[in-house]
Parts: sequence; structure tokens; C-alpha cells
Amino acid sequence: AVVSTQSTGIDNVVNVYDPHLWQYSSTVLVATVRLYVNARANEQRVISKAKDILIEHGFTECSIQVDKELFRKAIKSYGPSLLDSAEKYNLGVYSGNENILRIN
Repeated sequence: AVVSTQSTGIDNVVNVYDPHLWQYSSTVLVATVRLYVNARANEQRVISKAKDILIEHGFTECSIQVDKELFRKAIKSYGPSLLDSAEKYNLGVYSGNENILRIN
């Protein structure tokens, strides 16, 4: 199954990225994912809805990180070198290439 930001029904989610999905044991499926949201997003609502979606797909352990666009703007304000470093080390900065969460 493929879950995209357009089909999740989660308001204010701009992108889904950095998903890690694995089977820990015969009864435990684990998911970690990062969600890039706009400034209007309520982080707790986003996390709750995303967790519900993952549970519907059989995941029993879920870790969801929310990154707001304000964070990216704040990093950008310090200059391009800091933004480049944040992207290089995957520090929660939006990556436009990872816009689909695949659940197999």
C-alpha cells in the first residue's frame, strides 16, 4: 500500500519523509517517520492521526517526528552553510524528494 500526503487526510502535512519500516518479530511491526508540516499544524493532532494510519496498516510500534516549516526558516536565517549542514546530517530539514511513505 502507498500512503501519500494527499491521501492521508492529515491537515497541514506538507511532506512525509525519512520512513523506516521493519518487522521486529513475528508479531511486532515497527514504523518511524518524519512529517514536515506547515506553521498552522497542531503537532499532537498530526502525530495522533499519523499513528492511527500506521496502526490501521498493522504497525504495532510507531515513532513519529514532526518538523515545522518555521524550523527550516529559522535555520535558513543563519545562512546557507548551516542549512547545508542540517541537510547533510539529516537534522529534520525538509527534503522534497521523499514525498511518499510506502507501506508493504
